[in-house]
Amino acid sequence: MQVEIYCRSFTNYGKSRPAGGRGVENLNFPRITVFANGRSGGEYHRFHSSSLRRALDATPRATSASGGGMKAEGDGPALLLLLLLLVHVLCCCCSPAAPVQHRIQMMVAMPYELGPPWQNPFLLSRSVAEPVIQLAIDDVSRKGFLNNIAIDLHFRNTNCSDTLGPYYAVEAYCAKQLDVVLGFASAYALAPVARLSGFWSQGVPVITTIAQVDSLDDRSVYKLLTRMNGSYRELGSTIIHLLQLLNYETVAFLFHSNLRRPAFGKSECFFQMVAINNQLLKASGWRQPPVIDFDEFFDDNYEDLLKRASIDPDVCICGYD
Repeated sequence: MQVEIYCRSFTNYGKSRPAGGRGVENLNFPRITVFANGRSGGEYHRFHSSSLRRALDATPRATSASGGGMKAEGDGPALLLLLLLLVHVLCCCCSPAAPVQHRIQMMVAMPYELGPPWQNPFLLSRSVAEPVIQLAIDDVSRKGFLNNIAIDLHFRNTNCSDTLGPYYAVEAYCAKQLDVVLGFASAYALAPVARLSGFWSQGVPVITTIAQVDSLDDRSVYKLLTRMNGSYRELGSTIIHLLQLLNYETVAFLFHSNLRRPAFGKSECFFQMVAINNQLLKASGWRQPPVIDFDEFFDDNYEDLLKRASIDPDVCICGYD
């Protein structure tokens, strides 16, 4: 093992002072400086640990103006200081260095309470998500995938709010506590974070089990978004293939929408029907009667709704929570 001793040579090295000067007039050895975390300039020399004693023994003594050797009491403190510095370096360098542990700051944006279903359609909460996330971290740690990487979980209570979710993400980024984002219970809260994450530092991945809206398929906008359950576009493609196998040509849509609560945005049922309809529009030979939407939390006359939806079509696609 190599031990580094950094010796800085000064410009007045070996030069004599004028007659009558005080102190040591002819400095015949460089001053020793030990650097812990870097170098501060000058000339550096490297010694192997086995040659430290030889280097110490070979260190010249300072001389007086008359050319005679210095007394022991003047020579001793300098050599003692040199010895102490060498011992310090040996203790620091020869002890086994602990591996550097990298820490990943992971924010989990999730409501702590379920809240109303029109704000939390997937019924997600911290009590549901945290055990799954912790089991996943423990599993990859046990299998050795993380090596010297530690994951710091930071849970944030979005309270089913489309405002608090993006706010906590921006706050964590400004505090340098954001390397990856998990969660969100609403696509409306997730979308702005997924748009911004590609511009933060080297990019902040966003991983979610929701946000299957097909408008989030655009990778040029949502660059680092990973949706573990895919996209509603795939649902639409599957239904189109099924309808083609059954030779159906006319399709009706009957689905739940937030008609009485427009402030909460479109429902997941609406997003599903839009994705299916987009796939129908890409195909040819399909006829579509008017779309029928209702609010399942206020409308309960399902018989009338079904009669209206079944007047003309071959098949009625229904969506409700």
